[in-house]
Amino acid sequence: MQGWRREWEILRFAIRGVLILISAAAGLYTAPSGETKTYVAGVLLFAALTAAERFGLPERLRTAFQAVQVLVSFWLVERFGPALLFLSLSSLPGYRQSDPFSKGLMTAGHLLALNLALAGAEISVRLNADLAFLLSAVLLLMLEISERRRLEGVVRYDELRMHHFELGEERERLAAFALRIEEEAQDEERVRLARKLHDDIGHRLIRIKMMMEAAMRILPTERERASHMLEQIRRQLEESMEEIRLSVKKGTTVSRAEHEYALDRLLDDTGRETGMRTAYRIQGIPYALYPSYRVALYQNAREALTNALRHGRAEYIELTLIYEPDAVIMKVCSGRAGDIKPDGLQTRVTPTVRAGMGIRGMTERTRHLGGELRIDPGPPFTVVTRLPIRTGTAE
Repeated sequence: MQGWRREWEILRFAIRGVLILISAAAGLYTAPSGETKTYVAGVLLFAALTAAERFGLPERLRTAFQAVQVLVSFWLVERFGPALLFLSLSSLPGYRQSDPFSKGLMTAGHLLALNLALAGAEISVRLNADLAFLLSAVLLLMLEISERRRLEGVVRYDELRMHHFELGEERERLAAFALRIEEEAQDEERVRLARKLHDDIGHRLIRIKMMMEAAMRILPTERERASHMLEQIRRQLEESMEEIRLSVKKGTTVSRAEHEYALDRLLDDTGRETGMRTAYRIQGIPYALYPSYRVALYQNAREALTNALRHGRAEYIELTLIYEPDAVIMKVCSGRAGDIKPDGLQTRVTPTVRAGMGIRGMTERTRHLGGELRIDPGPPFTVVTRLPIRTGTAE
C-alpha cells in the first residue's frame, strides 16, 4: 500500500512540475524585458515553495506555504498577465488537507485570488481562466477518488490474504490436533491391551504352568488324573489363545475413522443389500489420510451410491481411489451394462444434471477441504472428488 501512495505523490508532483514549466516558459515571451529578473525571481520563489512541500511538513505549515503560493501566483498573474495561469493552477494538486472544509476553503480562496489578478483582463479571458480552474479541480477530485478506491481495494485484498493465511494455519493446527487426539487414543488402547495381557492372560499362563508341573509329578503314578489335568491345560490354552486374538484384533492400530468410514466395506454392503455388481480399485501407493478426509470421501461416495440407486437405476458401480503425490482422487462410476465409458471427464456440471441437495452437499463438503468436485452425466454417471494433499495433510 505504501508503494501505491508513493506513486500517487510522484504523479502529483510531476503534474505540478509540468504546469510550472509550461507557464514559466510562456511567461518569458510576455514579460517586459526590463522585468525579466523580477519575473525569474518570482517563478523561482514559487517553485521553491512547491518543492518545500516534499519534505513532509506538518499540515498547518504546509497550508501556510500553500497560502503563500497563492499570493505569489496572484502577484505573478496580476503583473505578468494570463500567460502564468498554469503556474497558478499548479497549486491545485497540492491541496491535501485532511479536513474537506479546509480544502474547499483553500480552493475557493485560490479561485478568488485568480479572478482578482485577472480583474483588468477581458471577460472572455476571465471566463476561460475560471473554466480551466474548475475543470482542473474536478479532474483532480476524480483522480483522488479513483486513487482512494484503489487504495481501499489494496487494503481489502491484503486483509483477505491475511485471513486466508490465518485460516490455513488454523486448518493445519486443527489437523495436527486431530492427529494428536487419534494418537493419544491409540496409546490408551495399547496401554489397556498391555494391562489386559498382564492381568488376565499372564495370570492364566502362570496357573497353566503350575498345573503342568503338578501333572508331571503325578504322571508316573496317577496317569488318569494327570491325563485329566492335561486336558484342562489344553482347554485353558485354547481359551487364552482366543482371548489374545480378540484383544489384539480389538487393539489394532487401525483408527476408528478408518474402520467406520471404509470405502470397500461401504461398497460391499451396497452390493450385498441390492444385488448390484460392484468393483473397488486402488491406483497408486496408498498413504494414510486424516479422519476429515476419510469422512468427506466416505460421505461423497455414499451420496453418489444413493443417487445411483435412487435416480440412475444403475446395474453396476465402480469406485476407484487414486493416490497421487499432491492429491487423493475418488471416482465413482455407475450405469447400466450397455454403457460405454468416456475417455475424459467434464470439468463442470452440465445443464442435464440438476444440482439438488445431495450434489450441493458434496460440493460444499469438498470445497471446505480445499478440493474440487466434478460430475460427468455420462454414461456412465461419474462423480469425481479431488482433495489436495498439502504439508501435514497425510499422516
